[in-house]
Amino acid sequence: MSQNTPSCGLSHNITAFNGYTNDVIKNISLTSRSDCPREAAVTPNGSELYIPTCCGNNITVINTRTLNVIGNISVPVGRSIQVLFNRNGTIAYDLNFNLTSLNLTEINPMNMKVISNIPLGIGPTFTKMAISANNTILYLIHDNSNNIKEINLNNMKIIGGITLIGACKMLVPSSSYYTSIIFRESGLPEGTLWNATIENQTFKSTTSNISAYTYFGNQEINVSSSDGFNPLTNNSEILNINSSS
Repeated sequence: MSQNTPSCGLSHNITAFNGYTNDVIKNISLTSRSDCPREAAVTPNGSELYIPTCCGNNITVINTRTLNVIGNISVPVGRSIQVLFNRNGTIAYDLNFNLTSLNLTEINPMNMKVISNIPLGIGPTFTKMAISANNTILYLIHDNSNNIKEINLNNMKIIGGITLIGACKMLVPSSSYYTSIIFRESGLPEGTLWNATIENQTFKSTTSNISAYTYFGNQEINVSSSDGFNPLTNNSEILNINSSS
């Protein structure tokens, strides 16, 4: 293994602790003693934790409520370094490597299935990634390099690079923080299913509230309910929401 290739540690555990009391809640063992968990990511709705395992060649998925392992996703090519979700949580990206190249694997979080695996055509020296706020560009960085690679997420092609004056340690898009939105209804029969869709992600409820989330910025929002019922404004006018910010 070359000097610049990411190496694996010896850990095979994930520890959950209470952020208020600092008490350990649970130690979660992965599938083997050599799995070596790397940079994990939580789904945007907070329900699942994706843990790339550098030596185990898979991604372990944990339910954040029960803290139980609910799935393992096999990486088709190499060792996993980092998992990252796009802004609306519809795709997970896994950065993985073998001895000669770096690969990017697309995963559908709804069924935990690999969508595609793309060889990036560059050496395994770039070990961290970030996604632009509009979900169009993925940035690859290396702790010991002043060069950032840019990948077009629409065609998975390297489209350019950014040269810095020093080594890049971290990259955070300006709109990487999420905000919550609560929709409330009154007038629907009890148990009626209604939903709100934000940027192609649908949130459903049979109660009077829908708790949704999205990232900051201009969003497209659609609210719908059952046949025969329409969202209304406070002035009892039919509500037609196309966009909001």
